[in-house]
Amino acid sequence: MINKLIPKRGLKCLRCGNPFADRCVYHSMVVENVAAKALDRRDYCDPCAKELLKNPSSDTILSLWKSTHPPAKEAHQKPLHLFAFALALLEEQIAKNDSSLFAEMFVLSLYLLRKKILYQRQEVKLSSGVDGLIFEVAETGKLICVPKVELSSLQIENLQKSIAYKLK
Repeated sequence: MINKLIPKRGLKCLRCGNPFADRCVYHSMVVENVAAKALDRRDYCDPCAKELLKNPSSDTILSLWKSTHPPAKEAHQKPLHLFAFALALLEEQIAKNDSSLFAEMFVLSLYLLRKKILYQRQEVKLSSGVDGLIFEVAETGKLICVPKVELSSLQIENLQKSIAYKLK
């Protein structure tokens, strides 16, 4: 199975090496690295991305989006404890890569999406045949991939109890 943790947003363009300035436009690509069984993130400045898209490489691009590099945050802006803990729990479950936790991961990601801690970037089909959702952590730019679960198959009461117990 593919490791679903994707590196966070880069601080500079992968091609030219220029650092991203506050509020500059950049392009991110998620490419499947079959040899390493991982998803790689590649960030490019606007001119380099336009040049790359004119002459695409042989790599399979799973996801591509354009965004603006956020300004540096001030020290007094801190995440709320519950959201940070929920995000840490989600990342811990992704690292375990246990299929029995897919439903919990999916529900946690939807919760964090609703609270604007995560941004949904794209839906992808991984080489293992599993559908996944790629999310970006709003504060850090780190990408995570969560397996998609059919809502009708969820046992809501059991999930609520399990997640509430883990978040205590």
